[in-house]
Amino acid sequence: MKDKTGVCPLRMAASITALCSIMFSGCGPNATKVTDFSRIKLNQYDYALYAGPQRSDRHMGNTAYTIFIDKNGGYTMHKHNVMDAGEISWTSEGLFYADKNHDYWLADNRQPKEITSEKTDLQDGLVSLNNNEVRVGIYNKGYTKNGIDYDEQIVISSKNKSNRFRAHYQYGTVVACNNDVYGITSDNEDEAHKFREYHTIDRLVENSRFAYKQIAKRTDPLDEFDPTGPLASCANNKIVFLGAHHAPDNTPEDTEETRMLISRGQKNEYDQNETYTIETMDTASGQWAIHPLINPDGSTFLSQRFRFEFSSQEQDSIRGEELYWLHGDGRLLKTNISTGVTTVVNDTLYKANPKPDKVVYHFALTENTASILVEDIEKPKEHIFIYTFDLKTGKQLSKIPINGLSGQLRSNMVLRGFAARPR
Repeated sequence: MKDKTGVCPLRMAASITALCSIMFSGCGPNATKVTDFSRIKLNQYDYALYAGPQRSDRHMGNTAYTIFIDKNGGYTMHKHNVMDAGEISWTSEGLFYADKNHDYWLADNRQPKEITSEKTDLQDGLVSLNNNEVRVGIYNKGYTKNGIDYDEQIVISSKNKSNRFRAHYQYGTVVACNNDVYGITSDNEDEAHKFREYHTIDRLVENSRFAYKQIAKRTDPLDEFDPTGPLASCANNKIVFLGAHHAPDNTPEDTEETRMLISRGQKNEYDQNETYTIETMDTASGQWAIHPLINPDGSTFLSQRFRFEFSSQEQDSIRGEELYWLHGDGRLLKTNISTGVTTVVNDTLYKANPKPDKVVYHFALTENTASILVEDIEKPKEHIFIYTFDLKTGKQLSKIPINGLSGQLRSNMVLRGFAARPR
């Protein structure tokens, strides 16, 4: 749901949490750490990280950085124009990111390429299409001057050109299925159901071309529903995402689905009834299915609301029938798409950080490994670490310090998109 500030509450919440991440103490990067874009050699690096100020910062300025990190924690930085909530996409065909004026393409065996691409300065999502040659970015300009219409920019980018289109709804969650792209948005129901939200899934891109069409519309079975994170996943033309359903105490149990969700509800830290779910939507039929998250023994999966809403999944998080995702409290999890059964893959970070609200996690997934970058808010001058875990065994594979990064970035810089080399 959107408000008159020009961004939806979910995006506002994400910005607030990001603001609570590391507030860097440096005055600016050491010149030896900044590399001209044309001289970056991608084959020397294993991770990439986007850092920049927020749009809400009146001292936002015109500078952001994309940071390239090697396997030992060494790094170089590309200084460029701003993009709040900037994302990075890294596939077998190379790496992509953008600022408000340009798109940037890097590959191991090709020269870096910079494409002129004018857009607004807040990113809602970024996905790669099936051929890995095209990226679609979703950018949030907010409400128009009359406060009624919305300006969401859809930018379709290739290595040779960039085309910008407009949608009229804000998409807090984006997903790619093959060469099509979909967005999830929400608003209030009509007068007869005004106490409930409805959600729509809109197709934004078809076969790599802008082609808007509403695919599905659904009134929430309880009161309000929030998908988590800017990305959903897709397999066999089924969109898969995590969500949280809210139920006021007087919610009528008038359908089997409502009764099922309420039976799996729990009180969150705000004393509200809430049910956490995994959801699927068939892009061909529009059929929408909901499964509450449960533990392997059949009990309800428990979670703090504050941390669950900052859980994250990747575009390619599905392996067989399992969705691999990172909980906002640091647990690496997998959930069966058809049953909601949720299993812990690794809880090292969860156990190591008893105050999950003091830690910010950034998630990247490759075929067999999960990479998690960890910021400790209470120790902003400490090293930032990247952990890697084997998806099949859950074993920790590495722990890499990024030495001195906190001293390289200005105090209004926030870490955003994170990506790992495909392997």
